[in-house]
This record gives sequence, structure tokens and C-alpha cells, in this order.
Amino acid sequence: VNTTTNVLTFTPALASASAAFKILANWDVSTNTTEDFRLQASSPLIDAGTNTPVPGVPLSTLDRDGQPRAQDGNGDGSAIVDVGAYEFPVPDADGDGVPNAQDCAPFVPSVQTPPGPVGPSLTAARTTPPVSLSWLKIPQANLFNVYRGTIGGSPFTWNHACLESGSTDRASQDTANPPIGTAFYYLVSGVNSCAEGCLGSTAPPGTCEIPNPNPCAIVPADADADSVLDLNDNCPLAANASQADPDHDGVGDACDNCPGLANPDQADADANAMGDLCQDTDHDGYPFAVDCNDLEPAVHPGALEVCNGVDDDCDALIDESLGVTASPRPAPPARPPPSSAITSMMTATAQSTTTSGRPHAASAPAGGP
Repeated sequence: VNTTTNVLTFTPALASASAAFKILANWDVSTNTTEDFRLQASSPLIDAGTNTPVPGVPLSTLDRDGQPRAQDGNGDGSAIVDVGAYEFPVPDADGDGVPNAQDCAPFVPSVQTPPGPVGPSLTAARTTPPVSLSWLKIPQANLFNVYRGTIGGSPFTWNHACLESGSTDRASQDTANPPIGTAFYYLVSGVNSCAEGCLGSTAPPGTCEIPNPNPCAIVPADADADSVLDLNDNCPLAANASQADPDHDGVGDACDNCPGLANPDQADADANAMGDLCQDTDHDGYPFAVDCNDLEPAVHPGALEVCNGVDDDCDALIDESLGVTASPRPAPPARPPPSSAITSMMTATAQSTTTSGRPHAASAPAGGP
């Protein structure tokens, strides 16, 4: 064995009828017995090893090339170590960490699966026209379709039609008035190049909660002219041909409101263009994501623990190693929740359905204000 080139040479040469020779010949397209033992895609030795090593012999986590040792090389859903010194690399053409066989868009780094539902983050800013709709980002959705239907008469039946196709942002307006004695309801779905997500709050493997017999038609477009179609673009309104997304939250750095921390919903409660997870309301140098009270600058990770009945250093312990608190100060107000937890106080929250299955009205009855 040449430990520099990792080449194994047999002297004398193996008999062509021997099992050892057949294994070596199957390692590559050549029948030369001077081989480097890297498996080819057709080799039966892929995923033919065992993830349970001999007692006392730990399973190596890396192969001779330094690649992860147990991969799902044959695409059957189970990652099993290959036979030999080298693990067959699982193809991942777009480098998104999802093997081609499990990726619905193997050449699009921003897309791996169809989107889930937008769900209850959909809200309406007012009940009279113009109605302003907004919703949070959801994973895998690069665009959104907006639907409008009418509530009126009994029994209710779903009747929505496309209001806005391929929205590149997370907002939409409707200036129309519903017919007299009726009200409008609104639904939003996420879209990518694989598929359109479900309307409502239920996603596969369950059945979509709300039928969508007439989906919006998506017209291929490139709004930011970066040569990446909007359906595939993790920043459809900001040119970013590289699609760089170091925090892997599905939002490119060019438009991520919290690029240093993964926040796939892009929640921004105070609309200051800084994501809630990156917000540092008390200016103590610790963002909401790690600060257990972002309204109190004396409270943050690593702060001096004081005998006051408060968890000053955010370690989930109160006054640890300080004895009994004699006169605790009132607890400071709790940190504000991110916008994804804020419930609209309006009667026209444009969520997909109520508990009875009927949609909320998202505009006032006909007749205007």
C-alpha cells in the first residue's frame, strides 16, 4: 500500500476469476488491479457496510478523503456506511445540503421542498377598503399568491379566486368593496419552483385544509434583474446572483433583516427593518435572541448576578450562590414577544379559517366606511 497515493497493488496479480478481483474490478470501470478504491455510482458496495462496528472499535466519522462517513449513497432513505476506505459522495448539485434524490429542485439552492402553509400570520390592517394584508415569511416560499372570496348566503362554500399572483413581498392591498350584504375573505399561499403550498393551516402529509381548484398562474419573471427567476430567488427584490445565505434561513443576505441569525419568518414587530431576533431594545449589546429581558440593560448573558430575585445573567437561575433574597425588587416587565406571537385585536383578522371552519371576514360589509 502506498500511503501517500492511497494505491493498493497486488503482486502477483489476482486471478480474474477470484472474488477479490471481481470486487476490485467493480470499484471502477477499469479491470486494472492497481486501484484507489473510490466507489463508482453503480457499485453494490455503496451502503453495503454496517453502522455497528466491532465492539471496542469506534466507527470512523470520516473516510480517507475527510468526507462524512455514513451517507445515503444509494438514495433509499437510510445513511449506511459504504464498504471500503472511501464513502461514495451523495450528489448535491446545488450545494444546499439536501441530496439530489431528496431535493425537488436539485439545481436551485433556495428550494428543497414545496412550501408549507402561511397559516395564522396573515392579518388585515383594517376592515374597510382599502384593506391592507400582511403576513410573515415562511420557509421555502420565494413568492406568494393572494386569493379573495366572498362570504354571503348559506350554506357557505369556498369560492376564492386569484387576487394577486406571485407577490414578491409579504403585503397586498384590496380597494374593492364586497357586494351588499356580503364580506370578503382572504387567503395566502407560498410558492416556489416545485409547487404551491396549501391554503389554510394544514400541510402534507395531511390533506390541505382549504381546496384550491383554480390556483393563480405564475408568469416567469426576474424583478431584480439578477438572472435568477423570482420563483427561485431568495431575494426577489434585491439583486443577488450568488444567492448567499450563510445563516441558512432561506432568505439571502441581500434582503435578510437579521443576517447573522436564522430567522426564516423575518418577523419585525416595530417595522424598523431589523428582525426581532437581532433587535437590542435595551442597548446592552445582547440581541433579543439571547437576552432574557431585552428591556433591562442590567440583565443579559454574563451580567453580574445580584441578590434581587431576578435572573440577571440569563442562565435560568435566580440569585444562584447568593443566599436568600431579603427584599426582592419587582420583576422587570417581560421582554416583548416577536411579532409572530402578536394577536391582532381587529375583528377582521384574515386568518384562513375559524374553529368552525368558516373564514374570517377581512373587510367590512358592503357599503364602505
